[in-house]
Amino acid sequence: MKTIAAVFISSFVLIYVLVPVWIRISRRRGWLDRPVEKRKIHERPVPTLGGVPLFLAILAPLLIVYFWPNDLGKQFQEECRLLCGLLFGTTLILMLGIFDDLRGADSRVKFAVQIFAAVLVYYFGYRVVILSVPFRDHVALGIFSLPFTVLWIVGITNAINLIDGIDGLAAGVSFFVLATIFGVSLIHSQPVTSALAVAAAGALLGFLRYNFFPARIFMGDSGSMLTGFFIACIAIQGSYKSAAVVALAIPILALGVPIMDTLLAIWRRAWGRKPLFTGDRDHIHHRLIERGLSHSKVAVRMYGLTVFFGAMAFVYTFARSKDAALILLAFGIVVVMIIQRLGYFSREGGSERGGKNGEQ
Repeated sequence: MKTIAAVFISSFVLIYVLVPVWIRISRRRGWLDRPVEKRKIHERPVPTLGGVPLFLAILAPLLIVYFWPNDLGKQFQEECRLLCGLLFGTTLILMLGIFDDLRGADSRVKFAVQIFAAVLVYYFGYRVVILSVPFRDHVALGIFSLPFTVLWIVGITNAINLIDGIDGLAAGVSFFVLATIFGVSLIHSQPVTSALAVAAAGALLGFLRYNFFPARIFMGDSGSMLTGFFIACIAIQGSYKSAAVVALAIPILALGVPIMDTLLAIWRRAWGRKPLFTGDRDHIHHRLIERGLSHSKVAVRMYGLTVFFGAMAFVYTFARSKDAALILLAFGIVVVMIIQRLGYFSREGGSERGGKNGEQ
């Protein structure tokens, strides 16, 4: 536990030191997100490529643990294949994000690379092979394991990317999701997953110091896709040994905010017969801003909702089959109430509004 705490502190301190240096480098090199599109919310050029310091702050403490002669280091070495797959996959996603932030990448190219990265980590062992469902012990996926795993990883990667629309939102929501994954993995005695979660959580918490409104640096696609991909993979790593968690119900509950926003984006674009990858300003955070809330208040409310969903995930961990079904039902009711309250069921829900510090 002391080593895991040291990982969290190390990643937090490292990102806290790295980001100011990266901001100066980005300004000098012109790596800025300029508000040249109507969809942009910010009014001044802001350094982007936040994924670079995030990647370094997560990786460095984990490498130290891997080579450190202690019990956790030994467990890291025992899961070397999985960790190598995670390193290769996240590096690929980071490179894609950097290219997208600097040059812009076609949606087909982004999806192709994301799918390739997902297949890559599947080859290294990140696989959803069993689903546990209420009233049944489990369901084996068989030949559907690969497409299900790829769908999960690519879906969560883009879900985090989609909510990166206002300062501090994606970083803060991801922090609380990782805190939930950490807690659940600790309960299930999975120290490697716990260490991975706290490394990312520490980096994101330190990053928030510079990313919260008014942001001095953006995550960019490099940061949001990296974070989403990392969360998707460690959710699998924390579940593949346990049929109770392999249901992915726990990470789905914890990721309720980005998943809900992503499904709403797909639904309204399909309803409005718009291209699926057309950006807009009709995400949950945009609707809350239109109701008069400030950026910081919107972010805090979304944090609160994520904490609530995370608490439901914790309760689900200890629930029996019937209770688990009731928790999932309650989750669905809460989601429907939120969607209705935000006016998404009304016809004037608008897919014309325009997104990311936003881009999507």
